Amino acid sequence: MKLLAGGLLLLFAGLQFVQPYPRTNPPSHPSHDIHALIAIPPDVDRILDKACVNCHSNKTEWPIWGRVAPTSWLVTKDVLDGRKVFNFSEWKPLAEKKPAVAATLLLSGCAGIQSGKMPKAGYLLTHPNAKLNAAETQLFCGWAKQEAKALLRAKRRT
Repeated sequence: MKLLAGGLLLLFAGLQFVQPYPRTNPPSHPSHDIHALIAIPPDVDRILDKACVNCHSNKTEWPIWGRVAPTSWLVTKDVLDGRKVFNFSEWKPLAEKKPAVAATLLLSGCAGIQSGKMPKAGYLLTHPNAKLNAAETQLFCGWAKQEAKALLRAKRRT
């Protein structure tokens, strides 16, 4: 039994040196951030900070358990996937080049929150305050729809 426990301990220690995904925060350029293009109302900004920005920006606050394998692999992969789908830190270049795509992402964010798919269940286990209530969901979705329409109107003018 001691041999098995020792082997498992060595395996766990060895796993700490295996990082299949880079756990970094890429440089953020304020001129690329969503705030550089959109004046976000403070109550919506609080929702974004509370439930979205940690996985969907280059400003991730990496938790301590997100530094210990194998949970670090899951946390890092979720953040990298989240950034690929929707990155608030890289919003302005996308919205200026592809406003229809940016509008779709905002509406998809609303749909994800309404369906309960966002924030992800695993994230909510460790960040229960990130769960949005009905009023916050309605507020976010109203804002997202308004901004999506503005993006599409701007696209038509160009």
